[in-house]
Amino acid sequence: MPPRFPALLYAATLAACGPASLPAVWVLDPGAGVLATLDEELFMLAHEELPRARLVLVDGEALWVAQDVGEGAEMRTRLLRRAHAGGEPRELAFAGLAVLVSDGAGGLFALDRVDGERTRLWHVEPWLTRRFLAECPGVTTLAAGHGELLCGTGAGELWRLRRDGSVLARAEIGGPVHVLAAGPVAGSWYALAGKVERQLSRLGPGLAPAWSVVLAGECTALAPEPGAER
Repeated sequence: MPPRFPALLYAATLAACGPASLPAVWVLDPGAGVLATLDEELFMLAHEELPRARLVLVDGEALWVAQDVGEGAEMRTRLLRRAHAGGEPRELAFAGLAVLVSDGAGGLFALDRVDGERTRLWHVEPWLTRRFLAECPGVTTLAAGHGELLCGTGAGELWRLRRDGSVLARAEIGGPVHVLAAGPVAGSWYALAGKVERQLSRLGPGLAPAWSVVLAGECTALAPEPGAER
């Protein structure tokens, strides 16, 4: 039988885009501290204990895992990169990683919460050199696409950035921003925002909504269909 995971499983399944010989899905259960490897039919191939792992990201070259270590004032997050081709994992230390987003070229963009007020945006290369891009106060979510970045804050602000961190546009949207994703064409984005009700908006290059729809319940995830406006 396929494996069963807790109903409150936090992480989404992530499909690898590498060679067909790779496992199809990795699933992280932060509560149990377990990373499971599944095949394309969702049968378990392996699982390992990763205490206090919080984030996982898969691209065609590697599996990235963010794992908290230490206690109190000494607590930090280590970012592990495990190449699909094998070899020893490599790692970098951050203050408190909150979001990981693929850059589409083997690296990633990361939001690092330094303290209660400061959040920093980094670009990490596949060989684990990192470059500081911008201070992003209040930013809680991030998306990458079409050669640009989009950041959202808990106060309902949107920042459209170049990949070097410079600001292209700013706008406000109703309520805190929960999830962002690249849209089907260059300059388009999806935003899921709102306090009591969740509103899904499709944004244009200037971040003005092309359309919006109110969703029932507290939606927490968004998965656009590639190349389609749905």
